[in-house]
Amino acid sequence: MPFTVKLTVKYVLNGQAKPNHQAAAIARAGIARRAEKVSCQWTLTETERLRDELYTVLCTRLPVEQTGVEAWAEYVEVDVDPKDLEALQYYESIQRRERMLRWRYEGREYEIAFFIDLMNDPRRATAWWFIHNQNKEGAIDDLIRVASTFTTLRNELIGAPAAMGAEQDKYELLNSDSPGQVVDDFLRGAEKIERYYLHQRLEQMFTQCNRQDLVERLSKMGVDDSSI
Repeated sequence: MPFTVKLTVKYVLNGQAKPNHQAAAIARAGIARRAEKVSCQWTLTETERLRDELYTVLCTRLPVEQTGVEAWAEYVEVDVDPKDLEALQYYESIQRRERMLRWRYEGREYEIAFFIDLMNDPRRATAWWFIHNQNKEGAIDDLIRVASTFTTLRNELIGAPAAMGAEQDKYELLNSDSPGQVVDDFLRGAEKIERYYLHQRLEQMFTQCNRQDLVERLSKMGVDDSSI
């Protein structure tokens, strides 16, 4: 994103502060290199911090390689177009929201995998239950009942994939698949946080492809993220 850094370049040549066009060009180049290194470390939404960091680095009198020129800068200012800054702030907020959604989604997937492992191993599941209930009255007496429940659950789940596979095959025969069908199937069982994430990704993709018509259609659908 474009921005402007305004400053006053100062220099000396071989220790003497005399006007010299060549030395002035070398000084500007040296200051520009130092400024570029600092600018890459800060986002423009932190304009004041960027200005302070630039001033801290550039106010120091340093030699520019082996040219005999020493350069520094004063009166550093950073100018960013307000509309560009607003757009950048919006973009960064979307990125933060997507990271949050991804972390929450990955955390939930981890929990699902953990409990699937427990359901496949009644002994571990029973031990897990006992760890969380050992201080309750009658917990030891309930162990056999709990273990039996987890064993029954494991046995039921062993036969579940075959039945589910048969239903899936029947569904695929009755319904021709397509990308749109895949998205519909996802949304049919998606939670609010998953719907919001998909909405943001589609809007980003449509924008990059210059399909403003699809962006407008998507915006009319709307996704309420106030409670996410």
